[in-house]
Amino acid sequence: MQMTDINQRLTLLCIALFQGLALLVLHQSIEQSFWPSYNLPWLFGLYSFTLVTPTILLLALNNKANGMLYAFAMLAGSVALLLGYYTGTQASPFQPQDSYGELIPVLVGTIAIATFKGLMYIQHFTVPGRGEEPTYSRLFKLSWRNFLTFGAALVFMLCFWG
Repeated sequence: MQMTDINQRLTLLCIALFQGLALLVLHQSIEQSFWPSYNLPWLFGLYSFTLVTPTILLLALNNKANGMLYAFAMLAGSVALLLGYYTGTQASPFQPQDSYGELIPVLVGTIAIATFKGLMYIQHFTVPGRGEEPTYSRLFKLSWRNFLTFGAALVFMLCFWG
């Protein structure tokens, strides 16, 4: 095993660990009633950012990726944060949790589609020598690879969750 493989695996492990700890803190804020649980715009926004940014990094990081990957991941995470923040402003904290239950599926669906579509462009443009226009065949290949990765991860998660 080469040193770059070890570094890449450690990087992936650190990203996954950060995402897990951030989600734990956000969930504990709801359980223990501390900020941002009582500030719904920030809660929705931080959940969105925490789910999108590390996911893009985990799926797009490879030996050929350059530093633009982190910039694109932060940009995508910022857009997700803004979408989550906006959705949180539509929810009223003074009503029961069921009152904003219809907002969450719309937010999750929107962010999932945007992440899936944006990920293939991020994967294309962060590989050195790929500054040219993306071709249909390249985007098709990347989208199927991402679809199969999401599908395998979903099956794996459902097996262990069940």
